[in-house]
Amino acid sequence: MRPQTKKRTLKRQLMVYFVLVAVISSLLLGVYYFTSQKSLIERNTIRSREQSISHAIEMVEGQARQVQQFANQLCRNEMVRALMQSAPEEAQRFSPEKRAVIEELNTQFRYVPVTESVLSLFLIGENGLDIRVGVEASLVDYSALCHAFCTDASAERARWEEIRENFTSLSRNKAVLPYCQRIQDERIDSTLGYLVILFRDDLFVRECLSAMELENDAICLMSAEGKVFASNVRWAESSGAMENDLFARLRENQTDFSFSERLGGENHVFFRGWSTAPSWILVDAVPAAQMDEQIIVLGRAAVLTLLLAVLAAVVLSGYLSGRFTRPISRMVEAVDDIAQGDFSRKLACGSEYELVCLEESIGKMQHDLERLIDERMQQEEDKRKAEIRMLKAQINPHFLYNTLNSIKMMASMQGARGIQNMTEALGNILRSSLGSADETVTLTEELALLEQYVYIQNIRYRGNIEYEVTLESPALGDCMLPRFILQPLVENAIQHGIEVAGRGGRIAVCAAAREDKLEVSVWDDGAGIASHQLQSLTASPEEDGRHIGVSNVHRRLQMLYGADCGLRFESEVGQYTRVTAVLRMKNGKEG
Repeated sequence: MRPQTKKRTLKRQLMVYFVLVAVISSLLLGVYYFTSQKSLIERNTIRSREQSISHAIEMVEGQARQVQQFANQLCRNEMVRALMQSAPEEAQRFSPEKRAVIEELNTQFRYVPVTESVLSLFLIGENGLDIRVGVEASLVDYSALCHAFCTDASAERARWEEIRENFTSLSRNKAVLPYCQRIQDERIDSTLGYLVILFRDDLFVRECLSAMELENDAICLMSAEGKVFASNVRWAESSGAMENDLFARLRENQTDFSFSERLGGENHVFFRGWSTAPSWILVDAVPAAQMDEQIIVLGRAAVLTLLLAVLAAVVLSGYLSGRFTRPISRMVEAVDDIAQGDFSRKLACGSEYELVCLEESIGKMQHDLERLIDERMQQEEDKRKAEIRMLKAQINPHFLYNTLNSIKMMASMQGARGIQNMTEALGNILRSSLGSADETVTLTEELALLEQYVYIQNIRYRGNIEYEVTLESPALGDCMLPRFILQPLVENAIQHGIEVAGRGGRIAVCAAAREDKLEVSVWDDGAGIASHQLQSLTASPEEDGRHIGVSNVHRRLQMLYGADCGLRFESEVGQYTRVTAVLRMKNGKEG
């Protein structure tokens, strides 16, 4: 069994990862849920308040229209206008016409719904006409009433006045909501009199409360000038401390809006609706704590959900990590045994597809490792034997080189100068061939070796080969290039060019620098090469066995310097052949 350590295990890390993923996911979801639900609650609250305010405004406007219609009907009544146009003596005495008007008003009070809230109604003429109807009409201070509403100071034909103290102290209604309308003679543009109606101060409050159904809200109905027409008890208790800037914000424009502000020492969220006929503002101040309660409940629910998610994550992570890591632990133990050279352990296949594949792969690895170890041991044995054979094979070139030296000494002693020179040239070539194939030499050294090779070939062809070397710059002689790159090209020029032509020939080697490359060309005036054969010159030895030397040079150059280097061929049959070797230079020297 694998010994237990205090190092971080996969099971422990998986548990940490599972818990972190669960906590982070739950936290993100909780935050998203809380913020989205908070926004939803706020939107629903605003929408609900706006709908309630809109409905209340419709009811207030409907009631205001009833009052307006009722007042217009009285002001256009021919009998009323006739009484106000009569002489003062006739208007002040009780006449049948006045009785008819009073009876008409009593009839209206029985059938017009809005008259249920009327405390008193007055028809006051400039000629002294005084008609009163209502339960409190006889108790009202008539002179104070006339002084308040029956003046030409106001040019308005019909107006609502703000709630004020009742004109009588004998009434249970401490405050009244006045409505006043001038009665004019359009023919001569003069005032005939006034219609004054005193309503109970809760005329519109009852309509607002029934429409909005809110107990803790502070509700106020006011004009754009700040006249209060209706308010509930909570507004009356809190509005005394209302600041001027808050009052200005309530009247700033005619668009629906909501904002948070203090009212009566508490934070409230203000909602407002605008009535068009008449031009009034309905304000609903909702206690902020009332809205915060839902958000607090929502926050507690989010925290509880997060805690439950973390608890579930801890339990599930322990179970899942154990279930996942148990087969992996068995595989780790099996791999440890394999590392120690024990291939006997067999893994019990699990039920998960991936783990089954992994266990089967480990079993296959056991078999393959055992086989590869045996093969490796056999290869090492074969390699040892091959090295012994290579050491033996190296004796032959050295023996041949030593033998050539002996021949050269004998030729020198016997005065055979030609044999001595040819043997010396062959020895130099053989000594160079004993070096590594990857060894690099200077261009000067390569050309010197090439000259030895041409010397030997000239003996064979009886001096019919002309050979010349041209360097674009003497500094090119220091450029480095791989050993035996040019010799196969000259050999190819002699065997497949000059020899095929059946005559002597000329070989020219030229070296030039082109940007960062060194180009060395071998030109001959031999038989030439047909155009369809040029592409096969760089083919691999397996494809064309006749040009193994040339193809090897091309492949060596491309492996050393890249695909843009190698050999290029130009030829015309019966005229010439030029083979150019392209190599790369660095800082003036071949790399």
